[in-house]
Amino acid sequence: MKLVTYTAKPESADRNAEFIQAIFSELAELRPDGVHYRVYRSGDTFVHVADPAPVELTSFKAFTADHASRCVEPPVFTNLSALGAYPPSR
Repeated sequence: MKLVTYTAKPESADRNAEFIQAIFSELAELRPDGVHYRVYRSGDTFVHVADPAPVELTSFKAFTADHASRCVEPPVFTNLSALGAYPPSR
């Protein structure tokens, strides 16, 4: 599982969120097996949790194409290991 955090430039944060919404729309349409993806936003800061990242989606490719130009600094990627969850997954 990957954790990705970054801060978008203030003038790019809403556009960044639009790209993310397009990813969720495509995920809802295609319903790929085994993909777990969540994104959180606090102001201009975004946190993505992916297992695995939906890198093959057209919308994800569009999102990443100029992502660096929308960020204050490059994203930080962290590998995560699940220890547990509540409520448990079914």
